[in-house]
This record gives sequence, C-alpha cells and structure tokens, in this order.
Amino acid sequence: MSKKDSKGRVLQKGESQRIDGRYQFRMMVGSQSYWVYGATLKEMRENKEKLLKQLDSGINVEKQKMTLNDLVDEYLKMKEMTIQKSTSSTMKFTYDRYVREGLGKRRICDIRRSEIKAFYLQLLKEKELAIATVSRISEIISPALETAVYDDIIIRNPASKVLGEIKREMHAKPTPVHVPAPEEIKAVMKYMLDSPCFSDTIKNLLTVLYGTGLRVGEITALTWDCIDFEQGSLSVRRAIGYVRDENGHAYQILKQPKSEAGKRTIPMITAVRKALENELHFQQTNKIVQDGLEGVTDFCFVSNRRKPFTREAIHNQVRRMIRFYNESVENPEDRVKDFTTHAIRHAFATMLCMSTSDLKAIQEIMGHSDISMTLNIYASATKEAKKKSMEGFEENAGL
Repeated sequence: MSKKDSKGRVLQKGESQRIDGRYQFRMMVGSQSYWVYGATLKEMRENKEKLLKQLDSGINVEKQKMTLNDLVDEYLKMKEMTIQKSTSSTMKFTYDRYVREGLGKRRICDIRRSEIKAFYLQLLKEKELAIATVSRISEIISPALETAVYDDIIIRNPASKVLGEIKREMHAKPTPVHVPAPEEIKAVMKYMLDSPCFSDTIKNLLTVLYGTGLRVGEITALTWDCIDFEQGSLSVRRAIGYVRDENGHAYQILKQPKSEAGKRTIPMITAVRKALENELHFQQTNKIVQDGLEGVTDFCFVSNRRKPFTREAIHNQVRRMIRFYNESVENPEDRVKDFTTHAIRHAFATMLCMSTSDLKAIQEIMGHSDISMTLNIYASATKEAKKKSMEGFEENAGL
C-alpha cells in the first residue's frame, strides 16, 4: 500500500512527511545515505531532482557543505609545498583580509558567477582596492574553485574569467610604472651622493642598487661572501622575503631568489665596487656586530639596529631622495616625478639595453626567467633611442 501525505497525495519511494509538516527524501548509495528536505512536496521533489542529477553527473555530494574557506584552506595547504613561504604567507594574508569573513563563509555549491562578479566590483568600488589587488584575490579564489571542479564537488567554476570580464567593461589597463629618464636618475643620484642629508651607508646601498639592477629583496640579502673583489663580481644567492605571524605582523625571512634565473653573477662597475669597499671598510673600522637573520651575520648593508634593511626603509630613502632633490631645484620643470625602487631596476635595465644588443647577457644580469621580459624592455629602450636619434638628425640636418 502506497504512503500518502496529509493531503492524500501519494508519496514515492524514499519520500515521507515529517510530524512538523515538512517533507524529506532519503536514498542509499552503497553504505552512504543521502537526505533532502523541503517545506512543500514540490520543493522537496525539486531538491530531490537536483540530488539525483548531481549523483548521475558524478558530483561528490558528500562535500556539498564545504565552504569557500574550507576549500581555500585546503588549496593553500597544497600550494605551500610548491611555493616559497613568503608567497604562501602573502596569499593567506590577502585572503583572510578581504574574503574570509564574507564570501568565504558561503558554501561553494551555492556560489554563483553573478555573486563573484558583485564581490569583485564591491572591492573595486566600495573598498577602492586597486585592480592589481583584486587580481591577486582572484588568483586565489579561481584556482581553488577549479580544483573543486576537478574533484567533482561542483560542475563549473563560477569565478572563471569573471575578472577579465570586469576589466573589459571598465576598460581597465595596468597602471604604467613611471621609469625616470637617464638624465633624471643621474641628476637625483648625484644630488644624493653630494648631500650631507644621507648617511654613507645609504649612499653606498643606493649606488649598488642603481649600478646592478638588483631587486630590493636581493640587495638586502647580499652578504660579504657573495662579493668577489678579486674577480670584480657579486653573486645573488638568496633574497629576503616577508611572512606574517598570527597577528598579521610581517617579519623577515631568508628565501631563494624569485626564480632559478635569479641566482646569478653580476660584474661590478667601478662605482659599485667602490661603494662596497667603502661599506666594508666602515663596518670593519666601526667593528659592527650584526644581530643577523636566521644565523647569517655578514650582510653587506645593515641599519642602525644592526639588522638587514627592510624594504620599507629603502623605499622611504628613495622617496626622501626624490623629495629633497625637488626641493633643491629652482625651476619647477626640472623636478622629477616620484619613482619606486623597482623603477630604479627598470631604469638600469633600460640603460643596459641601450648599451648592448646582447639580449642573453641582459637577461642573465637582470635574472629574468623569461626572455620575453627582457625583450619588452629592449623594445621600449630601442624605440626611445631611435626617437632621440631622429631628433638629433633633425637638429643637425637643418630641415
């Protein structure tokens, strides 16, 4: 005899009506039982149909309650085995700061594409985050959801191509990095070297930074055993990165260079050699005893606290150098725009490209893992060089 509900409607196999009037459906797959519910018979059967479709398509129904936080935690745990500790720490900090307490609490099976898009737009419009920051968030969420697709937890990735769509709609373009012209950086560096407002250590550090094109993390990790005065070269063997503790405070760690290509040897120009000799003489004369980092106590550049400089400290010195220079010039047109430590590296690469056409040598000096990065800088530098050549021709031709 068929079971019926309180309204006399026949209930199918596995269906039943609870004492509170709600409906439920139960089915067994092997030793695993699955339940769906509904306030009405129609709602329960709709949920039942969804369950059957999911089981037919191979979806892992057991993990349907997994939240985005659960998924990302698993994803980042796997990533820790393949990426550097500082990168993993930055990814976790970014996710925790912007996603964990909101979208992160949603079940991944309930997240829709429109919801992801609305979330990204909220970050851009209401929180006024830069598109680059939202890109970093997307680079965590989308790959994590992709693993859920591969693991048969969800059918499709709701975050796939969402940010690209937003960029097209907003006509978003990457903010170009301002790279100072050769004459600008020469003028600013000369002012800094002649100014009594900067310590000898800062002068030496910025000279080496400008004269080698090192990344900030590389120059702060430079140790005296990396310097070969006899051969006139310096070797990049490690870098300083940052991880955050449970309170969100960043602290320094030693790590491998950005890529295998980052491990390189760079010939020293005269100014770089002299700056390093001066700094070594200063440390020996003043018997500087370093606190060190992870047992390393022979860094080429240390702050007054006898520890490696932080990236913020170097950024501040560069900003200070530009500000003081601009205050010293009488003609406002001679002032230079602010530029970053990375722009100094870019300026070095540009001038290197203008000095030689040996792309392989440039790539190795810069530590680029991909030759396309070198080619982009070379193309930009040669374009500017050709423009100046024609301007010189025009002036001499008298046309």
